[in-house]
Amino acid sequence: EVSSSIVFFADSVDGAKLASDSLQTMFPEVSRVGAVAAPLKTVEDGGNPVPTLAAGAFLDGGIPAGPCGSVQLLTHGAVGFLLRGIVVDTVMCHGTQTVQAFQVTRCEGHAVFGLDGQPAREAVRAAFRTARPEVQLLLRARALVSLRNAQGELRVLQGLGRLKSDGSFKTAEEASPGDEVQLCVQNPAVVESELALLRNRYPLELASTDQDSRGSTVGCLIFADVHRGERLFEHTGVESITADSFVVDRRHVCGFFGAGQLCMPGINISGPKTKDGREQGPCLQRYSSVFSVF
Repeated sequence: EVSSSIVFFADSVDGAKLASDSLQTMFPEVSRVGAVAAPLKTVEDGGNPVPTLAAGAFLDGGIPAGPCGSVQLLTHGAVGFLLRGIVVDTVMCHGTQTVQAFQVTRCEGHAVFGLDGQPAREAVRAAFRTARPEVQLLLRARALVSLRNAQGELRVLQGLGRLKSDGSFKTAEEASPGDEVQLCVQNPAVVESELALLRNRYPLELASTDQDSRGSTVGCLIFADVHRGERLFEHTGVESITADSFVVDRRHVCGFFGAGQLCMPGINISGPKTKDGREQGPCLQRYSSVFSVF
């Protein structure tokens, strides 16, 4: 499936990771971008899960909906579509500021116990105490952590959450000794500055590619985190204005809010990229936006 792409939607972070791994095995040459659907509420009255996905009626196990049951509503799993002969470029924006970087010195699976030779709790608290007052306010509002592997590739950006009783915290991907953890904050001004930079960078990088083999840009699909939009910027239209600069016709821009994004970090043009003979894997992020340009 050369010059093809897959866009998929999953019910959860774990579902997105499983879907991405399965798609990598089935279609190793195809670029992929995904998002986690965010339900409007957790459960219905009576405790039944709320469907977050919809697919055609040919699938089993869903809840029939639509005219004559033409749609199946799903509470678990992932759905997507293969775009044959269509390249999807991805532009990811998170707009974080690093407060302090640490090296993982003790971990077990997804749990990180030690940073820079200290218990994780003590290392994080020390970083908070030495941060500027305005950064401390941002950390109190929402502390984020990113995880990079030994090759420097960004693997996860997520909320820190509450530390466990043993002082550890969990990451969405398994950590290894030597990985880098960064304690981060998200500043609306920094996010808008990064979006403005991407509006200029993407056309420049696109101009360096072989346009004759790609064809023209036909549209843009935005995967924005539910904690962005008006919640973050206190006004609307910030990311849709950025998407306008990626396409010729602004009527061909649409999108939705979700609870996670999965794709290559930064600007990714014309499919999977390799580094030192191996493909760079997608990154799972929260509090970010992904622009999928068709």
